[in-house]
Amino acid sequence: MTIRGRRAGFPYESAVGFGTIARDRFAAIEATFDPGVLRTRPLLLAGRRLHVNAGLKFGAMTVALLDPQGRAVEKASVRGQDGIDLAVPLKLDAAAGKPARLEFTITNGQLYSFWVD
Repeated sequence: MTIRGRRAGFPYESAVGFGTIARDRFAAIEATFDPGVLRTRPLLLAGRRLHVNAGLKFGAMTVALLDPQGRAVEKASVRGQDGIDLAVPLKLDAAAGKPARLEFTITNGQLYSFWVD
């Protein structure tokens, strides 16, 4: 018989656990069935493809490329996927070398991060 915790004279019981989390999924922008919108500050997008780390298994996300005046130049959607590297079919050629914003509209999902390559 093993005596543990307070019965053994220790003021506490302890245990060792192990947890994991997917890459870059510590914090997220999350929306329920009411859509949520995230608009970035002006960025210089040095690349041609947009990637997201998103949880959209039962949701959807629309990404709009906005010009400096806030008008949508290009839009693309991703739905029903969950992954740490989802390619968004958005053409970023119109923003090459100019400041632009990205606007993410999320319904029933999470956006963890995004990057351009």
